Parts: sequence; C-alpha cells; structure tokens
Amino acid sequence: MILLHSEWYSYHFPELVKLVTDNYTYARVAQYIGNRKLLTEDRLDGLEKILLDSEKTRAIYDASRSSMGNTHFVYIYIAKLIIIVIFTE
Repeated sequence: MILLHSEWYSYHFPELVKLVTDNYTYARVAQYIGNRKLLTEDRLDGLEKILLDSEKTRAIYDASRSSMGNTHFVYIYIAKLIIIVIFTE
C-alpha cells in the first residue's frame, strides 16, 4: 500500500522520495503536505515534528518550491490519499 502511495504522490512531488527514504515517514509527510504548492513556512513546524530533522524539513520546503511535479495530478491523488490517511492513523 505504501509503495503505491509513493508512486502516486511522486507524480505530484517527485523530489520527495529522495529526501524521505523511510516508507512510513514518507506516507506521513505526504499526508501532511498534501498539495505541495500549499506548503508554507507556517506549516514547517508541523513537518519538522514528523521528521525530527530541521535540515530535512528545509530541504523539503525548498524542493516543493521548485518541484517539476504535476500540480493537476493532486486532484486525482486526493481520492487515493483518503486510503493512506486511514492507514497512517
């Protein structure tokens, strides 16, 4: 299930898979971020609580600003994300 999740989310934010290599943490980070375009500096504290790493948090934020991922894919992804939300809670 998590592998499918990372495949789906990588269409939207392909750089994330290189920054977060643990599958469970990846699922939690992707759930928290959602649409990478909406990740703002105000939300970095919450992301850092998941990662426990301020440098990685900043690297993810920076990557989200310049990502080559498809922003339209996120709308299709949201339906699939519901399954992941249930899994990670």
